[in-house]
Amino acid sequence: MQVLVHDPAVDVAGSDVKALGFYELLTRSDFVICLAAATPETRHLFNASAFAAMRPGSFFLNLSRGALVDDAGLEASLDEGHLGGAGLDVGTAPDERPATKFFARSDVLATPHIGGVTAEARRHQATYAVEQVKAIAAGSVPEGAINLEAACRFQNLLRNRGVKS
Repeated sequence: MQVLVHDPAVDVAGSDVKALGFYELLTRSDFVICLAAATPETRHLFNASAFAAMRPGSFFLNLSRGALVDDAGLEASLDEGHLGGAGLDVGTAPDERPATKFFARSDVLATPHIGGVTAEARRHQATYAVEQVKAIAAGSVPEGAINLEAACRFQNLLRNRGVKS
């Protein structure tokens, strides 16, 4: 198996992984796994054009965020028989679940946003949550915190403790 990746932020030099442009990756892959972050720039990254560029009979898996996929484009590609199938653990329905229409399809394996719910993942999440609470209780920013400017309750906590953020 050859692993191909498209990620402008990752340097794969010195590894067995080969970096390609987005559309070149789509044309060369039998399985395309979406693991991108959901940002305004990646909204509907996988749309009718992207699905059309994929190899006939290839498979698409979204394990990241529903906003990355245009459901209508995916559904059309499946209806046309262009894609061999899809695996969806996330989607645009409430709670990041795949749209209900995908659960009834024989060419889609859809799970209700539980693909990462393993004993190992739960243990990691619990440990990580405890570490975050400990940091906050100590008046520190938890490791890996993002969007800190939007964490108004945390900012208020720090101000109340006399800590500059």
